Amino acid sequence: MCPMDGDRVRQLISHQEQRWSAALHQALSLSVSAPLLFVGCGSSYYLAQTAAAVARGLGFLASAAPAGDVWSDPAATLLGISGVVLISRSGTTSEVLLAAATVKARGIPVHALTCNADTALRQVADNVTVLDADDGTVVMVQSFTTMLMWLQASLMRMRGNDLDGLFLPGLAPAVLSSAEPLVRDLVRTVPRRTIYLGAGPRFGIAQEGALKALEMGGTPVLWYEPLEFRHGPWGSVDTGDVVWLLRLEDRSPGELSLIAELEVRGARVVEIVRAGAESARKDVVKIPPSVPDLLAGPLAVIPLQLYAWSLAVALGRDPDHPRNLLKVVKID
Repeated sequence: MCPMDGDRVRQLISHQEQRWSAALHQALSLSVSAPLLFVGCGSSYYLAQTAAAVARGLGFLASAAPAGDVWSDPAATLLGISGVVLISRSGTTSEVLLAAATVKARGIPVHALTCNADTALRQVADNVTVLDADDGTVVMVQSFTTMLMWLQASLMRMRGNDLDGLFLPGLAPAVLSSAEPLVRDLVRTVPRRTIYLGAGPRFGIAQEGALKALEMGGTPVLWYEPLEFRHGPWGSVDTGDVVWLLRLEDRSPGELSLIAELEVRGARVVEIVRAGAESARKDVVKIPPSVPDLLAGPLAVIPLQLYAWSLAVALGRDPDHPRNLLKVVKID
């Protein structure tokens, strides 16, 4: 493998925090009102799920849907919705544009979020926010965390909350530093399979972590809410499986009970959790405690991005040029 394979994605993982400050300065109260529907495709759909969970955590009525559902079944997906937030890195994905037109035809206000100043969404959305965070690669890395940062900050502004001190410089490097030695050890022998467990605002993050492993390395993955994993899926757990448990402090009793049971079945369990709430185990990536648990998604996804990149490299694949993927999906 060429030494430079995957270098672009690796740099994006390491330096994405520099985009967050600008995104926070652009944060504003969303131009649409609740009940909110967050809409996207692929990684942007997982962003939508995370944003909807954060919105609910802040007291808003909110849900998420893939753009294809909005376009093909608007009567069901838009039932009771007062405002729609469309998320698309490129702003040119076919399903998103079709969804935007569908929503507008029903008279529901649309706020679009993208990383492309030339987006076609300008023609169909009531308001468009453009963030300077395009990755320049197929896989979403800094665009994912930066758009999530903006969504969370804007929801907080809608609630009238102050952002000062919530997102401090150096937090992302601290998480990355915590994750690097552990990730190196995890991929020393390529895992049989990787399982991602997350609930509430971590479920979309778990799905995004799994997608990154699929996109860059093509490795077998599963993703579930932690307690749902008990209901059948864990019958397949065996030696050689790696489980990423994205823990939430208010769900610790139920989530912690999973760890011993998974380890008995042969899995290696890695926790991502805020410092101070971690268990007495060595396989832990610590989130700095200055960020509220509800809003720690941009930090929690970084170890999963690094793990996916490391798996791909260990398998001799180029994360900068994943197989069978395009940056923008368009329907002919």
